[in-house]
Amino acid sequence: MITFRNGVAMLSHKLKTAFCIFGISFLICSASGRPPVPEAEHGMYPVFEIDEGNMEQVVTVFPASGSGAGPARYAGTAGGNCIELPVSFCGNTVRATWDFRVKADLSSAQSIQFDFYCSNVDAASVFNLYFHSGRGWYSSSFSVGHPDRWNRIVLDKSAFRTEDRPQGWGKIDGFRIGVWRTGTGDGVAALANLGIRAAKPKIVVIQSDSLISSGNPESSHYSNFAACFSSTLCRLGVDFLQVSDFDLKAAHLASAGIAVLPCNPKLLQENLALLKEFTARGGKIFSAYHLADGIGEFLGLQYAGQTENQSGGNAGFKAAAGFLPGQPDFCPNSSWIKTSNVKALRPVRVIATWAGNDHRDSGRPAVTLTDAGVFFGHFWKGSDDPVCDRFMLALIGHFLPEVLPQTAAHEIGRIGNIGEFNSFKQFDAFIRRLKSPESMKLRDQLMSVRKEAESAMADQRWLDAFLAGNEARKLVMELWLMSRKAFPEDFRAVWCRAKGPGLTWDASAKMLAENGINHLLVNMCSGGNAFYPSKILPGYTGLAKRGDMLKQCLEACRKYHIKVHVWRTCLRMDKDTSLKFRKQM
Repeated sequence: MITFRNGVAMLSHKLKTAFCIFGISFLICSASGRPPVPEAEHGMYPVFEIDEGNMEQVVTVFPASGSGAGPARYAGTAGGNCIELPVSFCGNTVRATWDFRVKADLSSAQSIQFDFYCSNVDAASVFNLYFHSGRGWYSSSFSVGHPDRWNRIVLDKSAFRTEDRPQGWGKIDGFRIGVWRTGTGDGVAALANLGIRAAKPKIVVIQSDSLISSGNPESSHYSNFAACFSSTLCRLGVDFLQVSDFDLKAAHLASAGIAVLPCNPKLLQENLALLKEFTARGGKIFSAYHLADGIGEFLGLQYAGQTENQSGGNAGFKAAAGFLPGQPDFCPNSSWIKTSNVKALRPVRVIATWAGNDHRDSGRPAVTLTDAGVFFGHFWKGSDDPVCDRFMLALIGHFLPEVLPQTAAHEIGRIGNIGEFNSFKQFDAFIRRLKSPESMKLRDQLMSVRKEAESAMADQRWLDAFLAGNEARKLVMELWLMSRKAFPEDFRAVWCRAKGPGLTWDASAKMLAENGINHLLVNMCSGGNAFYPSKILPGYTGLAKRGDMLKQCLEACRKYHIKVHVWRTCLRMDKDTSLKFRKQM
């Protein structure tokens, strides 16, 4: 099973309940020799049946993208029914699309699931699924993990982005399949077993769709930062629901203990009323960067303005004196420009302060804990660094200790689930066949840590079990990487910016080369300055002191045989741009 969270393919964790919305799946192949449609996952109940009699009423073909999309047609098989979507990529055609008219309330969906097959990945290997709502869309892309056989795809809501102005997942009136051309050729797409997966959430992430507008520069933030929170919760294995603020109902919060406001400058009045009832019965609120009207009262906090970051910004959270059990000493969560401050209206506890790139404590509160929840001084970025997962687990476990057994079991269950392997048994059998002294030594260490995790689980030491499971998964990653064969033509790249304190270019290039990196994608200019002497843009403010970054980078990378690819930020003036140039523009 391939799961996409925040645009990244991952393995999905099992949810308690599953509901099917559409009895369809998706396939690209020749019309003859198509494999049988696989059975829908156990417990999924179709509420929309596909049959030959209603095809014209259900499906509308939009060939606006060119001649690539042929008329949709019904196909019944012994294994199940599907809809065939003929594709012909020739000439200048770049995409084929089909629209389906359907009324559905997907507000309680945690993720979307369907089956997908593609026999001709040379012609088409990039796909989109869109859901239409109001005056906009929720869209996600996906790809095929295994050609020539069915793939069960799971798209978490965190994988969907907003386009234009959708009015919530509760008002879906259609969906669209898009197939992008990657080569030349003909084929047939088919659709079956498309449904939703849901669970009784312990945590609800509220996305601010109501604030999206063409003139609002933060419009993309609402789905992006909701996805950051959701991705972290997915990795932890916590049952959660990401819901549009248009859709939020008391039923969504009924089983939840935490409501997350990832980027919510304002709240709909009906949502504020729901959250008032939620906190009155003991529910907790996690709010990031913004403290919307009414939320401060619930948390016992008052907004106290913002702080401009020093040059280089903040690298993340440094554990303060009042840190929580299991909280790491440092958690990466960068903040480049501004951070938000709050004033306590009742006793609070600062559990983390801002730290720079050198991890030194600034003394400025970054994460504030109250009896009613948490306030983050900036958006939660939630990278896939295990340290971030540990930080969030410490917070969640403080308020909802009952989720700790679930997260510990989830982490231990993922040991060995990497690459082509779906279980520890499969992974271990592969590693034992390698028989190299280095891999066997690392395997012994892995077995010891895994045993420690299982022992802690048996003793109900949930946090210790999670941390040991987390350590075991690091060793699995190291073993898996050790088993990969490198080829001279491999494109192994790192992306970075030129500014900010850190290693010298020579030290950086040496470290990259020692770790097998052979390409560097580096930002060397923005819309308002350059990190080298330029005839067009003014130099960055540190040019006289720190020198020509491009020259230093090129010299170091030549020395260590690393190819450099320079990129620029085109439509944004960097904060180091001079006031004179800003006024000139």
